[in-house]
Amino acid sequence: MEILHCLFENLNPENVDLNIINCGIQYPNPSHKYGPIIRDHHILQYVRLGRGFYELNNKTYELGPGDLFYIPAGFPNSYRSDPDDPYYYTWVGFNGAKATKYIRLMGLSAESPVIRLHDDSVHELLLELISEFEKNTETSKVCCMSTLYGVFAKLLKNVQSNNTAQITPSSEYVQKALAYIHQNFTTEITVSQLSGLLSLNRTYFSGIFKKIMGIAPVEYLIQYRVKHACRLLRSTSLSVADIATSVGFSGLVNFSIRFKQAMGCSPQAYRKEYAEIVKN
Repeated sequence: MEILHCLFENLNPENVDLNIINCGIQYPNPSHKYGPIIRDHHILQYVRLGRGFYELNNKTYELGPGDLFYIPAGFPNSYRSDPDDPYYYTWVGFNGAKATKYIRLMGLSAESPVIRLHDDSVHELLLELISEFEKNTETSKVCCMSTLYGVFAKLLKNVQSNNTAQITPSSEYVQKALAYIHQNFTTEITVSQLSGLLSLNRTYFSGIFKKIMGIAPVEYLIQYRVKHACRLLRSTSLSVADIATSVGFSGLVNFSIRFKQAMGCSPQAYRKEYAEIVKN
């Protein structure tokens, strides 16, 4: 694998909209396997040829030519090549204050991490980005960022073209519920409260939310809180109890149970594993 390391070191991801961490090319290799691993940044990978498998949130996705898959920060994941038809893919890793916003706009999430693009223009843009990244000059840094925005623009156009005819009152209700959750997840939120804010029947609201998001409102809220807990475990020295309170869980025991269900390990183990990854 050709791995190109960060040109933009010493940047605080909270102070820049986007920051490219790394990028590269995975050439066909029947024995290629990566993970399980937890990363502190986001990655987009585009499969140009061959086949592979991606595991995230206890689900396995089969990958083929034209598939783009998203590796979210803070989630354990792994991926491997099909030994009989090994894949060839290009990839870019990034973070930044607006990274999560762009990812959501592109229709990607931990619950829906694969897009069937079948459009090699994304692959060509990633090759261009990788080529500029290798030059390691001030000009190339600007070119890299411009190309990354070009990748995002392609993906945004893709989701817009797919969703233009799909905007319904139901999806608008769900978007309003998501916005409320994202702004108030540190406080107590109930399904009855969300449905009441939207003037909807509780059962009806839960049904349309699960239909559109693929997950119940309560489970989405828990996963959203756990994601932010992961960030605090990685970036602060706050106690686990303080982190539980900070992200809206009612108690340490409840937090620990929910965290382990979502991440497959305890908060303490997650923090230790991340520290070891950074150290190595």
